[in-house]
Amino acid sequence: MSIIKTPIDFSSTPLGRNYSPFFALILDNVFSADECASLIRLAESSGPWEPAAGDATYISGFRHSSRIFRDDVDTASLIHDRIRGCLEEAGVTEIGPESKWVEVTGKKLQNWSKARGETGFWKVARLNPMLRFLKYGEGEYFKPHCDGLYEDKENQTKSFLTVHLYLNDGNGLEGGATRFWTPDKKEWLDVEPKMGRILVFQQRMLVHSGERVTGGIKVTMRTDVMFERVVVTREERKARVAEEQGAMQDA
Repeated sequence: MSIIKTPIDFSSTPLGRNYSPFFALILDNVFSADECASLIRLAESSGPWEPAAGDATYISGFRHSSRIFRDDVDTASLIHDRIRGCLEEAGVTEIGPESKWVEVTGKKLQNWSKARGETGFWKVARLNPMLRFLKYGEGEYFKPHCDGLYEDKENQTKSFLTVHLYLNDGNGLEGGATRFWTPDKKEWLDVEPKMGRILVFQQRMLVHSGERVTGGIKVTMRTDVMFERVVVTREERKARVAEEQGAMQDA
């Protein structure tokens, strides 16, 4: 079954005033039911579900769920291979100063005067091999927040996109949507959990929550798209900027 790609156009939603230049993409049919079940078994082979893992601080009033951390290069590569073409088609595998999605890496935004970011050209290097499996039971949730940008100094890479894979649905699962919020929490947009679905979205300044599960259990996995800075000469920079401007005019 082929992957179904659904870009989220924030400009056509009530969140447009804040997020119209922001990136988010829904990918359906990325993994089959059997593959999702195998990923859950893989996570559980690493250890029990616990309220905190690694050096994380667990605050139940802010996030109430269980999780398992698994450092797994092979599985991260498998996921990357599944979505690589979709990311390329969406135009987020290489980002420069004039790219359509420049806000993913660093342009200061009109509505976010304190938003800081990175300059220059960036390209996708890999997915973060540290996979975070999350399990939400009835009544559990993750309150509104922005995902942190992870910097891997050893490999000189930095995360700018979150990859969120939904590993189950049905069996009484109710609630548990990923909800994008305006900063004032007055408007929102929901992405429902669906087995095999991946939600990719930018980490900078995009407020979201894991809404309360009102029935059943929700299991997901989260990782990051890691980027590396591309060093270019002045001539290459001019050529890249001209190419990006031309692509934006053609879009």
